[in-house]
Amino acid sequence: MCIFAAGLLGISLAFLPFFALAAPSQSCSPKKPITRERQKQIKDDYLALWCGDYSRADKVLSPGVTLNIDRHPTADGSAPVVVNNSSDFMNFLRWSRTGWEKFNFKVVHWAADGHHIAIRWKLEAVMGTDYCAPTSLKPGDVVSYNGTDFLVLNECTGLVDEVNIAQDMMNLFHALELFLPPHQRD
Repeated sequence: MCIFAAGLLGISLAFLPFFALAAPSQSCSPKKPITRERQKQIKDDYLALWCGDYSRADKVLSPGVTLNIDRHPTADGSAPVVVNNSSDFMNFLRWSRTGWEKFNFKVVHWAADGHHIAIRWKLEAVMGTDYCAPTSLKPGDVVSYNGTDFLVLNECTGLVDEVNIAQDMMNLFHALELFLPPHQRD
């Protein structure tokens, strides 16, 4: 009835998809407040996951967590990353750590506002023996690059519902020497 009436009144319906996307996907009462301490704990636990402490997954990730990220280098070029639940996320995380002797993140900056956390990080890693993407780097070579993760927390549980990773992929490709033939390496 409302859509029909809006059409009769000459009101544009073009905005409806926007509001459909912006509508909350769930309702809970009361919404879980997120304190600064809780934001810091989520940040710390999230980074600990990436540094190999998989025991924190249930403390950080919502069962339906999604991931938005660029394609990743593989032995066959690049591959899209599809993550629609916590199991997929943990599998991607384990895959991301494969081939590294050391794989640690340092926080450059972080900020939080309510149910949103942004973490600017620097990866400090050391190549291992089984890194899958083609590179002229050898085991023991140091690789470093930056990125920013934007976390969206579930308003009912306080767990991470959505991860948006913006990596400095060009810096990663250069660090891995993916653009230089092996004979041009210093």
